[in-house]
Amino acid sequence: MIGEPILRLETTDSTNRVALDWDEAPHGAAVVARAQSGGRGRLGRHWESPPDAGLYLSLILRPESPQNSAVWSLLAALGVARALEKLSGLKIGLKWPNDVLGFDPDGAPRKIGGILGEAKGSKIVVGIGINLNQSLEELPERPIFPASSLRLLSACDWDVDVVLAAVLSELDDVLGRNWDEVRADFERRCWGIGEVARFESEGASLLGVVAGVDGDGALMLRSADGLKRVVAGELSYFL
Repeated sequence: MIGEPILRLETTDSTNRVALDWDEAPHGAAVVARAQSGGRGRLGRHWESPPDAGLYLSLILRPESPQNSAVWSLLAALGVARALEKLSGLKIGLKWPNDVLGFDPDGAPRKIGGILGEAKGSKIVVGIGINLNQSLEELPERPIFPASSLRLLSACDWDVDVVLAAVLSELDDVLGRNWDEVRADFERRCWGIGEVARFESEGASLLGVVAGVDGDGALMLRSADGLKRVVAGELSYFL
């Protein structure tokens, strides 16, 4: 069962760090904190984590499935999107590989959450951060998708424990599935398919049209040289 047992903390530097160090934790164990002083995002970015303003959650997975380890972060992102959509009634999208998106009244994407997957031996830790009750002034500036919160998009305040329960319930279902079973739902929510994008990794740059996500979780980019698999790096769109 995803979320059992659950370690609740008032504050910590990073729930992912605690989860990585929790060596005896079984598959499905979770760490949740009211606040983080050193929350982390992809590529070493800082994740703002003020008290009671968001969900700061890390899951410990000890998978028996042979599917690609990167897929677990995509599955988690899909589970979060499904949970938030059911709770709020809002349309919730995804940006490969780890952004959770809400949409303003004009349909413009706004980042409201992120996923960070890390590994230690055979253990995979999936960190989940969701902006719930932040005001516009409390959110960081972002160069691609402006940051937002569920409160700003829904005009409602959110109980962190209610959101936690909904997310864990949805993740219990999604993380028990094979990627091929749910890949079409991920692609349906994946913002930017059919759009021109630039992928950058280790000084290399590739321009193309986003074609979809493959069976190993890689993004498919149709460039002038044909279809290319994008595994890791930074993806930006021409908005």
